Formats: sequence, C-alpha cells, structure tokens
Amino acid sequence: MLKEYLHLHRIDIVCLQETIKQDFSDQELRSLEVGEKFFWWWLPAKGQSGGMLLGFRDSVFEVGRVTLRRYFISTSILSRADRFKMEVVGVYGPADHAFSPHFLQEISDKVSSSEFPILMGGNFNLLRDATDKNNNSINWARMDEFSENIANWGLHEIPRTGARYTWTNKRLNPTRCVLDRVLIAPELEAHFPMCSLAAETSLGSDHTPLILDSRDEVETLTEFWNSLSTRVRGRYILDWWSFMSGGLRQRLKGWSANKKSEVRASKQILLDQIKGLDEKADTVGLDRDEWAFRYHLEEQILLIFRAEEEYWCQRGSGGRTNHPIQTNFHINVVFKFVSKAVATKLDPIANRVISPNQSAFIKGRFILDRVLALHELVHEVKAKKDACVLLKIDFEKAYDRVNLDILTEVLRCKGFDSGVVHRLSQLVAGGRWQSRSMGRLNLSFLTKGECGRVIRYLHSSLTLWRRLSPSS
Repeated sequence: MLKEYLHLHRIDIVCLQETIKQDFSDQELRSLEVGEKFFWWWLPAKGQSGGMLLGFRDSVFEVGRVTLRRYFISTSILSRADRFKMEVVGVYGPADHAFSPHFLQEISDKVSSSEFPILMGGNFNLLRDATDKNNNSINWARMDEFSENIANWGLHEIPRTGARYTWTNKRLNPTRCVLDRVLIAPELEAHFPMCSLAAETSLGSDHTPLILDSRDEVETLTEFWNSLSTRVRGRYILDWWSFMSGGLRQRLKGWSANKKSEVRASKQILLDQIKGLDEKADTVGLDRDEWAFRYHLEEQILLIFRAEEEYWCQRGSGGRTNHPIQTNFHINVVFKFVSKAVATKLDPIANRVISPNQSAFIKGRFILDRVLALHELVHEVKAKKDACVLLKIDFEKAYDRVNLDILTEVLRCKGFDSGVVHRLSQLVAGGRWQSRSMGRLNLSFLTKGECGRVIRYLHSSLTLWRRLSPSS
C-alpha cells in the first residue's frame, strides 16, 4: 500500500509511523522505492509499539545532518531545484501522557537549536481543541499546554481537508481523535503558499494517512511578476507600471477562474459522497463512524456555500450588512438614466480628450495606478541616489472643489457643442439626494450647484430683510 501511495502521489518525503520494527534490511527499503533512490533513516520500535521510518527522494533533495532522539527524527535537507534549505522533523509522541512533558521539552530543544525553517509532522498523541475528540473525555490543562508550546515554537498548523479525525480505536462505539498533524514555519509557508494537507481514507490502520502537497510546480506571483518585468525593461516608469499592472490583473483573473473551477469540482465530490451515504442509510443503514463522516461532509459543503454567499453579497450593490441600521443614498432615477446615457455616449472619445496622466474615473484606467507609479518612481530615485524634485499637486477627491464656470469654458474650448455643455452642466450642478434609513426617506441633500443657488437666494433675502428692518 505504501508503494502505491508513493507512485500515485509522487511523494518525495515519507514519514511512516507505527512500524513496530527494530531494523530494516536493504531489500525491504528498496522494495518501497518506485524507480528512484531514497535516503532512509528510522527509529526502532519500543516493544510492540512505536517505530518510525523517514525517507527522502534523492533526485529532489540533498540530505544533510540527521538527528535521532527518543521522540523524533530530524533531517536538514536542500532542495536541488531552488537550493532552499529546511529542516524536516518526524515526531511520535508518547501514548503514556506521564511522558508528555518530556516529549514537549525535547521538541522545544530541537526547535530552538534548528538553523533552518522547520516542517514538523507525525503523531503527537495530544489534542489542541475540544473538537479534536468525539467525546468529552478531555484533559484541558494538557491541551492548553500543547497549544502554548506550538505558539512558543513559532509554528502554524496546516489546515486539513478530508477525514474529520485521524485516529480511531476501531470499536463498535469508537473513540475518534485528531492526533496526527503537520506544523510549518512561517518562512516555509511563504515559500510554499499553495500547500495543502489532505487526510486520505484509512485502510488497515487505526491512523489516517496525511498527504502534504507543496504545489511548488505552480508559478508564484513573485515569479510571474519577475518574468513579466523582463519584457518591459527600459520603458518609462508610467508605461512600465501600466503594462505590469495590466498583466497582473489578467493573471489574477485567470487564477480566480481556476479557483472557482476547483471549488465547483470539490462541491460536486462532496455532494456525490453525501448522496451515496444517504442512499446507503435508506437501504442498510449507517454505523456511528459513517454518520459522523456524513455530518463532516455536510459541514464542509456548508462552509463552501457560506463563502459563496459572502462573495456575492460583497459583489452585489444591495449586499447585506451586519449593522442594525442600513442607510442607502439614492439619486433620483431620471438623473441616473440621463447621466448614464451621457457617460456611455462620451466613453469612446474619453481616452482621446482626457490626458493619459489621469488614471481615475476613466474606463480602463485605475485610480491607484498613479499612486503605485509614484512609489516606484521614488524607490528608483532613492536607489540611484539622483537629485529630484517631487511636486504634489492634489491627491484628494476634488469633485466638490471644481469651478463649474471654468469647467464649462474648458468644454467649449475642447469643441463640445453648446447643447452638450449645457446638459453636462445640468448633470453636475443639478440634482437632489435623499437618505433612506430603515426603509424610510429622511434628510434631503442638494448638489453643489443647487445648494449654491439656495445660499445666494438666502443671502439676498437676508440683505433685503436687513434693509427693510426698522432696527437697521
């Protein structure tokens, strides 16, 4: 079975536990290899329990120092592809919890003395959370101590998919726990950002096999960015940034499409599994383990549905909010239709009549492009230690500061028809806003042009009243 796993998943690092063997012959080790040589180390079993075997594919890794202790095997390795160094630690915690403090101390000593980022996995024989067990027989102090040690080691647990629990005592009324887990250092997490951990179906063992997929064959965004930058070397900084940001947007769109496809496939697999279990329940019934697995599958698919619901709520203009009071501002419908029609009519010529230096409010341009371009420009000047004068004209929203008379004059100078200029002036200077809170229309707001006319009217009325007042 192990040989089939090595061949099916193209496994490069093997950590086999509960070997119950004192030694391995060369013939036994060669029988595990699938066409390629592995380096092997092992811990002998203690009586009829324990024992661990650790192996590395020779074509993928160069193996350095190996450390054997009572509860772990550790090996420093070097990736032949990118020369990245790390420390792989296979652990096997004691079943007798009287030795758990010694086990944790031994692991702590190893983590503190390691020169490289650590990848640690195996059977810790300890719980981290109350949901890691299917009954209430939990030692809370021991659980808290384990979680505190993981925090002190500076390691993160890789989230697991698949089977809910990783160990069972295989009884009619079984105890089921999460004892096997994989911990990773933040440096390794950054190096393998797409890594995932899956719990496979357990056959012939009371432990569930865990498959860690680094997915390092997937091109990272950093690699894509670097390869993209080689194609625009020597261009002007604004053109360079426009090209780079456009390429990155296209890349992320493709990634999003692939991610959605993966989610759809995962959702269909979960639905098929639930359907199969439900059909079995209708015919011959399910045992406790099968019901627990069915409920676990349902939890996983509900998580996918919730994530999709949150996504569409964020995309929708009328998305739900957690706030008890929802306030929406609506401009009158006729105004929206007219402004949309005018904007659509002007869209084909907007890029020609508006300077390319303006990155906001124009289709195909993005408001943050110039901010990022400025950042790149400052970085380049500082790196080259050049003398430079930067003039910050205006980075704040300037819509309400525009002089409408000057705006209409500029439009006329650009050659716009007087009727078009008049309509645009009406759209900008005319209109009324209202707020809707809890389904009721409340305050009314005037746009800048109308507000200015009201203020001028009130000012002239007040002046006239002062002149006519007997006290003046």
